[in-house]
Amino acid sequence: MQYVYSLFLDKDEYYHSNRFKLNGKLICNLADFIKYYLTNAHNVNNIYIAGGCYGRKYDAVYQLIKNCFPEDKTITVYLIRKYGNYKYKPTACAIDNYGSLIYGGHKYDTKRSDHRKMIFFCYDDIVTAVLMGSSNFSPNTYLKNASSEADVFFINDFSSCCNKINDTNKDVLENLLSAFVNPDLDLEATLRSNDIKPSFFNTNIMLSKSVTPNNQLQNMFDTVKKYGFEQLSIDDVN
Repeated sequence: MQYVYSLFLDKDEYYHSNRFKLNGKLICNLADFIKYYLTNAHNVNNIYIAGGCYGRKYDAVYQLIKNCFPEDKTITVYLIRKYGNYKYKPTACAIDNYGSLIYGGHKYDTKRSDHRKMIFFCYDDIVTAVLMGSSNFSPNTYLKNASSEADVFFINDFSSCCNKINDTNKDVLENLLSAFVNPDLDLEATLRSNDIKPSFFNTNIMLSKSVTPNNQLQNMFDTVKKYGFEQLSIDDVN
């Protein structure tokens, strides 16, 4: 049996609140949270971003990439379509120019705009976590407080798996549980009741646990990946 933890993130609650800490690190914005996950999760080597309205200006997008990704971690990043007249190129170039990141390509365009906002974190083709929400992958939503946003972070618990992926999310889950769960209460009862530490946020930031017999995060990923990706020279990306 495999479990999925979900973390609901209300930007109006966490943005520069000085209250959201994981493993001693202050989380001020969504980019900080992504960087925290990638720093503490093991084995993540592929990321697929459905960014919706991507950033338009290279310099601002480069700051977004710098704030989201550890510089020394080799990760291949793919982009999943886009919305309207927004372009891949500023984001693709920023990925290609930063640290050890590799730009893997983008999904074939269609005449239909893609407004989904999702990030799939993977070890090879195995989904370790998914971020889903209202936040476009852009500097205005990840780094700034231009508008209210809400996102949900789903993270697979692989502890019951008998292979090298079983410790992928171990440290992250331990940090999340120590931050959210009152140590004086039973873990399972606490998660069922969402009895979050009173000193840490309010009920707009919630951690919960559910059973996923059908591996729902993997199924989400398979639906958006099946059409393939264009691997163009960075100069040919639009």
